[in-house]
Amino acid sequence: MIFSKRNLFVITLTAFIVSDMTTNADPLEKKEAGIGAYNSGDFTIFTPMPVTKWPVAKSGDKYFYIGTFFKADWFKSMAFCNLHGMRLASITTEQQNKDLVQQLENFGYGQDSHFWTSGNDLSVEGTFVWSGNGQNFGRYTNWLDGEPNNTKVDDKDEDCVEYWYKGNEGFKWNDQFCTFQANFICELVN
Repeated sequence: MIFSKRNLFVITLTAFIVSDMTTNADPLEKKEAGIGAYNSGDFTIFTPMPVTKWPVAKSGDKYFYIGTFFKADWFKSMAFCNLHGMRLASITTEQQNKDLVQQLENFGYGQDSHFWTSGNDLSVEGTFVWSGNGQNFGRYTNWLDGEPNNTKVDDKDEDCVEYWYKGNEGFKWNDQFCTFQANFICELVN
């Protein structure tokens, strides 16, 4: 198999992210989650989480897997989904949103819960796309009031999209700093 320099870089970066993802995790949390094991080096040996332990939400022909084993930034969440043959979720219809939000609430997630989706405007500020399926946000959106607001801190933008359960609005979308630590939602790739 021939790899271009770009593909090799992406593979190396993904491997680094996955290795680093559990390096700084609390050992007890990792043991309870069934992930990672220490070795004598600087990195943790990473073991995938059995898919049977993931809470699942179904909407039409889509299966959303709710990642609550640990919190991670957007990039590590994406890498963890990819490691399991999935991708960060793309919510493209009102029905998908309704089904997913209902399941999150049924699982007991509420006030001030945060979950990454694949939405982002990393390439072009203000133009949100679903990295999971490569599509621009279509007609359907579900932003919190006043969002996206692209708050800036130290010249950094809010470029990644999360579900945030905020006040009386319930679970809606919010643009957030990609380095924020949150749970995540993966979707099964068909």
